[in-house]
Amino acid sequence: MPIRDAINAHNASIRVVIGSGGKRKKAKTLDIINRELRECVKAMQEGRNHALSKLAVFEADAEFYRRKCKDISRVIKRLRGGLAGLSSV
Repeated sequence: MPIRDAINAHNASIRVVIGSGGKRKKAKTLDIINRELRECVKAMQEGRNHALSKLAVFEADAEFYRRKCKDISRVIKRLRGGLAGLSSV
């Protein structure tokens, strides 16, 4: 929602500038608002990149533990098979 808030603030400031009729003031205000919007977009992109990297780590961990679980399941199955052979002796 910060983007929506920034857009609403931008639109409100544009209405104020247009209402006052100052072109120089308008250009300066637009530059400031554009800079603020760029900073907001940059911060959101950094947040997205951080979330994506955490997701990648989670997926790698999940795959590691899936493989480990399969290995342990095979060991258990092999041990149970060995125990079944011993009980018949």
